[in-house]
Amino acid sequence: MSAAILAAIPGVEHSLANPLRSPDWRWQRAEWLYDTETPPSAPHDDDFIRRAVAEMDGQADDQALSDAAALRYLSDFRGIELEARILANQDPMEISLRMEISLPCIAAFEALFFDVRPRLAQTSWIWHEVLGVTGLDNLRPDDAESLWKAYAYRFGLETLDLLVENATPAQLRREGVRAYFHLPAQIPFELQFLIAVHCAPTTLQGTTQMKLLLDALRRQQQHQAPLPEFQDLLASMALLPPMNADEVPHPAPAKITAEIGTFQEADAA
Repeated sequence: MSAAILAAIPGVEHSLANPLRSPDWRWQRAEWLYDTETPPSAPHDDDFIRRAVAEMDGQADDQALSDAAALRYLSDFRGIELEARILANQDPMEISLRMEISLPCIAAFEALFFDVRPRLAQTSWIWHEVLGVTGLDNLRPDDAESLWKAYAYRFGLETLDLLVENATPAQLRREGVRAYFHLPAQIPFELQFLIAVHCAPTTLQGTTQMKLLLDALRRQQQHQAPLPEFQDLLASMALLPPMNADEVPHPAPAKITAEIGTFQEADAA
């Protein structure tokens, strides 16, 4: 059955039968049932949908569900971090210990608001329907939330931890990804390089600006000072202040190093 036909069936757009369903399809399904005063029914509606309807109807006091909804709608970057960790396929127990969130809350959050873990291998759906971008080159300097989730999905948990640990929510709200170019942000220069490339207002591939970025990367790796023009480049990219020219103690994650290699190979060709 085609997606168009499915969409024409009342309620089916928010169901497991729809291949284009959104990550919060269970919550949307519960809202549809509540708004239309339609009782949940098996096999279409599982326990999480029934719990959500009961919570909306005032028939239950579900702490795990309430906490999950607060993370989704009220928690700012804490909810974004949880989504990013799910996109990095981190184990729920590890998430619980790291973020001090109960396992029932994480289970409710994933089921009702961010049902992506079973479909992490479906890259096209993740990029288009979950992340809302066609690739890393569509990121913006003012959108640190998308940076966290896209980098978690593409580069993994180690990279996400560097992003989470090196900027506060207040900095990210105020400055966007520019927060990662401030001292004392202790992130690898290679990661700063990729953020600059992916979040620049214009495409840099094959341009003079890209060559300057690669030169700055090479000089940093050789413990040399970047070219003076590099600060002007960052200014033109709206990414001031300049990158940290001091050596940082963290090695770049392997996936970041591999991504850097693609840019260096293209420049050498």
